[in-house]
Amino acid sequence: MLDHRRVARSHPSYSLALALIVGALASCSTTGASVSGPQPFAGTKDSVTIEQLLRWSLAGEAGKNKIEAALGNVLDLKPLPGRDFSGQGPATLKDGYVLSFGSIGQLTGQIDIGVASEPCLPPKFASELIGAQGAPTVDAHGEDRGKTYTTQRAGNWINFTTTPLTYRCVDSIHIYPIRASHP
Repeated sequence: MLDHRRVARSHPSYSLALALIVGALASCSTTGASVSGPQPFAGTKDSVTIEQLLRWSLAGEAGKNKIEAALGNVLDLKPLPGRDFSGQGPATLKDGYVLSFGSIGQLTGQIDIGVASEPCLPPKFASELIGAQGAPTVDAHGEDRGKTYTTQRAGNWINFTTTPLTYRCVDSIHIYPIRASHP
């Protein structure tokens, strides 16, 4: 075994060994599916906006990857069982909106984002941005659960919900793959 402490860093065998190790690590990292979670977001925490998150939701897998990376940056996502990730807010975005939570289901392909009520994200803005149609949501007991706006694009359902009774503010955003039937 080579004792690296006795070999000068400028010695050719040291450089060769280092190159082989780096090459082996790089080849291992490019094969198979990653289970390490969301990749780092290229921007900063202060560069993410709610409009970007909504627009990216319309861009299929590439958009979902951007959302996952951004959530990983702004919410400090932690691993959960089943290769899922979750993070709690508050996390203030560049445009002043605040995320209350975020979760990513690696196996299900679902992304859930909580939006704080202050400042209020108007559902009209979000629905016009993604082309979603709204309908009141009532649970099995007849309780008002807000309004749910839904659209489908690029292989995904995108929906967001509003606060109950007033329907005034968006309180959550959900993105998940289209399956054989609407969930």
